Amino acid sequence: MKPIKFGRNITPRYTPSVDPKPEPTTDEILGTLKRGFLDRSVVGAINNIQKEIFEYQDMDEEGYNPYTDPQVPPHLRFLVPKILHTSGSAEETAIKLAEYEQYQDDLQNPLFNATSLMSEILLDPVAVMTMTPGVSALFKGKKAISRITKGLAGEEIIKQIGDEDRSLQDAAVVIGGAYVINRIGNKFQKYDKFDSRRSGTTKQKLKEWDEATKTETGVSTNPYRRKNKIVESTIKPTKKKVKFDAKVKTISNILSQEYNGLKVKITTMAILDAIKDFRNFGVVYDRMNNTVRINISQLKKGFAEGRKKYGLKTEDEWIEFQIRKIIESKKVKKADEPLVNKYILESMKERQKFKGNDSIVLTDVEKKIQMEKNNIKFRNNVDETVKSEDITPVKTGLGLEGLGLSAFDKIFNGPSRKAKEFLLNLSKSDIYMNYEKYSASPDSVEIIMNTLYRPHLVSVIENLENAYIRYVKEISGKDIKYFKKARMMFSRTKTLPNGETVLSYNDFQTEVYKAIRNKGRILNGSTITKKYISEATETTQGFFKFYEQEIVDTKLFLIELIKKEEWLTSSIQRMRAANFKKTAKPKIVDPRTKKEWTLKELENALEATLKNMKDTNKLLDGYVPQLYKRTNIERNFGTFKQILMKRVLRDMDPKDADEVLDSFKQYNPFRKPFENLDEANAVYKQKVSPTSKFLKQRLLKIDDATLDELIANDFIETNIETLSSFYYRSITPDIVMTKKYGDPGGYGWFGDIKDMGYAPGLNQVANELADLLKAKKITLAERNQILKRLENLRDLRKGIFGLSDNPHGFWSTSIRNFKLFNTLTQLTGASTLADIGRLVTIGGLQQNFNRIFSTFSNGLYKSYIAGKSVGKKVGQLNDLTLQFSRAQILSGNDVIQSSFVGFEKQLQKLGALNFQYGNLQNAATTITKTYATLWGGDDILIKISNVVSGKAKDVDIMFLNQKGISKEDAFKIWDNYTKKGYGPGANKWDFDDVSVANSDLWDDSTLAFKFNRALNDYVDEIIITPGDGSAPLIANAEIGSLFFQYKKFSLDMTRKLLIKGLQRKDSKLIGDIAALTAFGMIVDRSRTEDYGKDYGKKSLTERILDGAERGGVFGIFGDINRILESLSDNNLGLRPLLGEGRPYGTSLTSKAGSITPVASTIGITAQILYDWGRGRHTHHTARRIRKLVPLNNIWYLDSIFDKIEKGLRF
Repeated sequence: MKPIKFGRNITPRYTPSVDPKPEPTTDEILGTLKRGFLDRSVVGAINNIQKEIFEYQDMDEEGYNPYTDPQVPPHLRFLVPKILHTSGSAEETAIKLAEYEQYQDDLQNPLFNATSLMSEILLDPVAVMTMTPGVSALFKGKKAISRITKGLAGEEIIKQIGDEDRSLQDAAVVIGGAYVINRIGNKFQKYDKFDSRRSGTTKQKLKEWDEATKTETGVSTNPYRRKNKIVESTIKPTKKKVKFDAKVKTISNILSQEYNGLKVKITTMAILDAIKDFRNFGVVYDRMNNTVRINISQLKKGFAEGRKKYGLKTEDEWIEFQIRKIIESKKVKKADEPLVNKYILESMKERQKFKGNDSIVLTDVEKKIQMEKNNIKFRNNVDETVKSEDITPVKTGLGLEGLGLSAFDKIFNGPSRKAKEFLLNLSKSDIYMNYEKYSASPDSVEIIMNTLYRPHLVSVIENLENAYIRYVKEISGKDIKYFKKARMMFSRTKTLPNGETVLSYNDFQTEVYKAIRNKGRILNGSTITKKYISEATETTQGFFKFYEQEIVDTKLFLIELIKKEEWLTSSIQRMRAANFKKTAKPKIVDPRTKKEWTLKELENALEATLKNMKDTNKLLDGYVPQLYKRTNIERNFGTFKQILMKRVLRDMDPKDADEVLDSFKQYNPFRKPFENLDEANAVYKQKVSPTSKFLKQRLLKIDDATLDELIANDFIETNIETLSSFYYRSITPDIVMTKKYGDPGGYGWFGDIKDMGYAPGLNQVANELADLLKAKKITLAERNQILKRLENLRDLRKGIFGLSDNPHGFWSTSIRNFKLFNTLTQLTGASTLADIGRLVTIGGLQQNFNRIFSTFSNGLYKSYIAGKSVGKKVGQLNDLTLQFSRAQILSGNDVIQSSFVGFEKQLQKLGALNFQYGNLQNAATTITKTYATLWGGDDILIKISNVVSGKAKDVDIMFLNQKGISKEDAFKIWDNYTKKGYGPGANKWDFDDVSVANSDLWDDSTLAFKFNRALNDYVDEIIITPGDGSAPLIANAEIGSLFFQYKKFSLDMTRKLLIKGLQRKDSKLIGDIAALTAFGMIVDRSRTEDYGKDYGKKSLTERILDGAERGGVFGIFGDINRILESLSDNNLGLRPLLGEGRPYGTSLTSKAGSITPVASTIGITAQILYDWGRGRHTHHTARRIRKLVPLNNIWYLDSIFDKIEKGLRF
């Protein structure tokens, strides 16, 4: 028999296989992928044709008849007329029979089916060409539909010839459908440019819309539009190639980086003055293609006016000004165009770059206009018409709202109205309150931080990463496209063959840190290195400048000094008045510290305080947060002392110097609050706020040489991502609380001043409690409990609740490492599938069907881009960027520390990579939250439209009120949506049944914030993301977090699904439970089979119970039930009650593990050591060892760990 030259690696004669298949090898997996790719694709059809023509003809045997070939079994005779009729030899028949058997096996293989489907959809020629830059132009324009449909018909003809298994029905559907679409397609092309419902409104193309929403204020999507009249640009592209002037090329390169790849092209064609009221000196901007065309001769003619009117000195300044003006003017209202000119000129004068790249941080122009024209106003108070008894949770009928599952329950079910109002302004409530049936909730500190401030942090980190990626590409030629986080995290500084040094990502950040400290001066590195360090330095400085402005605006530096000045002034006045009356004591006592003051001491203190108030009004030039690594300082204290004594402490008194050095041994990056409830009223008026340490004056002035030594010895943190994240979580609560309560401690120091509009602070709460205590409605102990709980909740929002005095001590570090290790060894990632159950029930299953259908039918990628653009603006979709992602919150690892070193630092890196690339939870959360943003925003707009039309149900009104949108707000939001949004009732776009608010283009930024904050909150409700009130306070303490690890999800699910569903009293809860159970059953089946068990043996009741548990339907009660069943050996609990499962014995490790994951880890480790010590190793030992290997539970690594486990068996 001749050797087979082509085809698969198969046995020439057909032999039915009966033995079960072993674990697939790498070659077999690759073979499956290859066969899947060739199955239904054009390439596969062509491959079949060439085999028939070239390969099989060489095998032909004279007189061969496939109908009489004995190797064809009787049960496969039906194949002869179907696929064997062209067979010319026994060898060819054997190959085709083997291929048929392989195909039948492949049909049972999900990998084959998925590959087959994706290759037919994405890898056929027409699909590839439509996605290929350059070539894709063939499938655009007027003949796009015709070309695509003809291409699809041609592909189908090839497939029919080359694939004998392909049915005529396939041909009828594809070719017939292509013909119909081609015939009717042109009839709809008129809608490509204009909206049939709104005359004069341009239809927004998705790609353009995505680019338009890269910034918070956005870009108008209607260029050259004034008073609803479209004025088309008369410019035509020049055929003559014009060379760039050197200066123009420089301007082009700068603008290309700042405006997201903007292209600048020179033309000799005249650019007409298209808009009479806005002088155009030879520049036109095509937003669709992100291209600016300029006519140099026209521009130069206008330079005389530019020099006279704007004070521009050179022609290149004039060109740059005109380009920037025409771009920026499209982002604002016409009335604001003079401000555009003003701020562009200021920025050019200061040589500040515009932040127009892929971040959503405002450009300098937009930021200043928004600050000057449209400050956001927060709702700080519950309406006065709201009854005190209505500031209580809506009843569920089962008493779940008062079980104490949340840290909020005791306050909301307590006697103090002011305490409830304080809490509503501090943190968002995840359950409905009775007053929300008719009045809107305040904007909480938590939701303001998430919506308005978190995007700035995301932006600075993304800009830093992008700068480093471009730096590596330019200096080394390597493009970091895939596994970016991992490759940057583990990069190393190295020298290239050409002598250039490529910095690691960490060293790159260190150089940025030094450059900021040096006020932008970069002392080391090549030209390329300096270029990108300068770029990263500028964006990072912008982040800290933004916060500096916020601190100055809120007078955050001065508030405590103001309170101190008030006390000193009043004390001096009282002492002088008493002295005048000859009744004074020689000293006065501070009620906080019990310190005694003389009149002279008070006067000196007042003078010093007034001086501080004058000097303390901004951040230091070259400011960057300064965080010391206490662990490294303690380990190498001698070196640390030597460095500081060289210059910093050299001239200080030895005793003072020793005191300063000793303070570093107790260094804590957090400022602990002052605790004293003995004299609540007086104390809250004088109390020192637990403000960020970054607001305190630095007593030590660290020079550059000392800083270099501290960095070289790893005594100080220079990682910009960590510093920015730490700074955000430390300083942002102080800023927002000052805006809400008037001071960063939430004390309400100025809350008694009329017309200030502040929310009730702790001082106002204390006053109300004093009245209740006097009326004997509460006891002293109850008063103290309320105040203490509110202080704890305040500290929780600030991120300092439950922290030890030494966060880097042995116990604190051990607790964090235990939780991290548990995450690496126990989480599978498959549970994120249950999130889809929440996603598909947005607004109810029936209502959500239309938007899901619209999304899928118009393109998942298109909708993903749309959802991503919206999500970024409202403070979502940051899991792939931030250190405190949803997955880390759920696993209890959302901690940002300044001095991770050694083993803990590596464990933190591994944990971050696990969520990013291991169990893929960050990616899964980003995808689900993207669609939750798109569909959730649509659901909010539907409810608003119901309010406007008078068709809103009570539950819709309650929903909107909880999200901070009153009836009055709803009418205003709907008006803005109809003018600037996309979807039903507004401007037409690609998705007919999905609405997008486009809030970044609204004229009123307060309304835009209201909508954005509602959507941010709703997304965290759809895709369960725990907040401040999701768990009891003890769950956020160090020891408590060990026992509550993984339980924040179930606690939050209890509030957002069960309690909220029962409060609504509608049928949506049933749909939610059904969807979550269904997706939970999918997960349960997968995990059951992973453990080698037969899912088919489970009863229907057991399948439903397990699915409901996997889907989180039971919330925390599911966790309690598992603990009960485990501890009772399945004698007690839901399953025994329903007759499912017999009583069984469980090990002590399993019982302890049901209570807390750390007990399981400790128990498994002890069992392994016990087995090892007695010298008896069984398959159980191997399984226990596997359970302690990081990533062992990742679903797609099961086969690898199965082999490892088998190799461990003794």
